[in-house]
Amino acid sequence: MIDFHLHARKKRGWTLKILRLYDRAGVHRAVTFGLGDALGEMTNPEVLALCLKHPDRLIPFAHVRLGRDTARTVKSLAEEGFRGLKAIWPIAPYDDKRFWPLYEEAARLALPILFHTGIVLRSKVDERQPVSSLWMRPGTLDLVARRFPKLKIVAAHLGGPWFDEAFMISRVHPNVWLDVSSGSGWRSKGMNARYFGEKLGWWNGFVKLIFATDQPHTKLSPADAVREWKGILAAARASQSTQKRFWSANASEILNMKFLVVLGFWIFLL
Repeated sequence: MIDFHLHARKKRGWTLKILRLYDRAGVHRAVTFGLGDALGEMTNPEVLALCLKHPDRLIPFAHVRLGRDTARTVKSLAEEGFRGLKAIWPIAPYDDKRFWPLYEEAARLALPILFHTGIVLRSKVDERQPVSSLWMRPGTLDLVARRFPKLKIVAAHLGGPWFDEAFMISRVHPNVWLDVSSGSGWRSKGMNARYFGEKLGWWNGFVKLIFATDQPHTKLSPADAVREWKGILAAARASQSTQKRFWSANASEILNMKFLVVLGFWIFLL
């Protein structure tokens, strides 16, 4: 089981705490990134150092600043050992042509990008640059997915509140997936098993979803999130293969992870 959305906090004892919570929930690995001091989180170098201490549990993603970082930045991050990129707070909509060289380099290096989509919380970043949630609508990834078909795109938080837009983008594009982390507040909107069944069941859209929690920016513990999504998938009568894709296979494909089963244990080969 892989959590595709973990924020690395700058807090003593935090790492061991989250790993214990993952153990209780049965979560084996997590895509890990930090957004820096704006949210009291780790910087890219700190994230990489953390993941190197726990290579069997944490997968390092680098935060890229769209409008400031370049294709050369992406190349350097890949050489340092990052497995993917995290994008948030762009200086323009995600499909702005100024970002295309960065996307092209990410695609060339097979680095997936986890995009924040939907409403974004206020933060210190608002004081430094223009920030607009409209620039992070799921629809702004439509052109990106078309222009860079080899770029693996994950839209976080189901794009809330533009959920239908996110569902359709993932349906149209084979290189777009949705992470279900609840930071967007979809749980408070009555989006239960019936809702997801109606929105996704007719085209088996569950195959484009990825398990994610948004720890620690959620009231749900990893175990709570696992329990809730097991209930949703069961109520929707999702097949075993679809459930496997949700919990780990989609993430493994996006991350280019190869794995073997030896004596009943999953062994991941990076």
